[in-house]
Amino acid sequence: MLGLALLVAGCVAPRSEADGPSGSSEPVTFDGVRVVTDAGTFSAVLFPEATPATAAFFGDLVEAGYYDGREFGRVIPGFVIQEADKLGGATDQSDTVVGEFGTAVHFSAGAFGIARGEDPDSGGSEFFVMDFAHAHLDGNYTAFAQVVEGIDVVRAIARVATINTGTGGVFLPCAPGAPCPSAGRHDFAPVTPPVITSMELIAITLAADVAHHLPWQVGPRLDGEVDGQTARFTPQWSAAIAADGEAYPLTWFVYTSPSEAPPDLRALTVRVVGPAGVASAIAHDADTLDGRILSFDARFHSAGTYVFSLLDANQTLAEFSVTV
Repeated sequence: MLGLALLVAGCVAPRSEADGPSGSSEPVTFDGVRVVTDAGTFSAVLFPEATPATAAFFGDLVEAGYYDGREFGRVIPGFVIQEADKLGGATDQSDTVVGEFGTAVHFSAGAFGIARGEDPDSGGSEFFVMDFAHAHLDGNYTAFAQVVEGIDVVRAIARVATINTGTGGVFLPCAPGAPCPSAGRHDFAPVTPPVITSMELIAITLAADVAHHLPWQVGPRLDGEVDGQTARFTPQWSAAIAADGEAYPLTWFVYTSPSEAPPDLRALTVRVVGPAGVASAIAHDADTLDGRILSFDARFHSAGTYVFSLLDANQTLAEFSVTV
């Protein structure tokens, strides 16, 4: 059984306090970026308060048109899509940015990150976007933005036809403060790499009931097995959860090797044990696009610790707890 206790971190501020203080019903405006590709368009909010150096570095490259015409040369379904060239970074610009690790911005599904080498401050122009949440990247790489429109485009790019050029799907250890190793620079390279047509900095206004979930909270990496496959279970939930009886979205991402067919998760159930005992009215659904995304809602009626368990019949596959 896999277990870990978690505390909910605080929110990252929007562009200004006047744009939507906590508890406000007013829309919230963020600095953001729009990414137009030949596979579709997606947009993300930036978090310059949490990652000022990275936001400025990335913003300068966007404004200079650096990314226009470049490609997503590395794609791993269930993991990332990464802006990369066919030569392993040989055509990248040479400027770097300091690492900004351990902030309230996590590697949730749709999070933007900066690729880097052995030196923690060697991050450059290559960025990646998460298909699934992967908390083992927290503290190792800088997460600096969050997709809020077009996550379906990110997922479509992650599933284009690829060539396996390395050891994609092998779970390699990742020490805090060190890059996560890979035996192949481009584990999975697209047969026809999706092209970034253009990128631009924009203002993104979100309804208060959408904005207050950001940044998404992510549970630590939990390794196990499901349907005969090695799996990595990662929970993701709203930053706004409170003991108010409202429904808050939670998602469990189940990452398995991209070289194998997704496991059948339809028989899995979620059990929640809170201050008042077991809560059984938790609905969940396997995403039809991938089958490894379990989405459900939870309601917290009183303060305390809630333990979420992912079950296959009577076997506990993964477990985490949230203190509200």
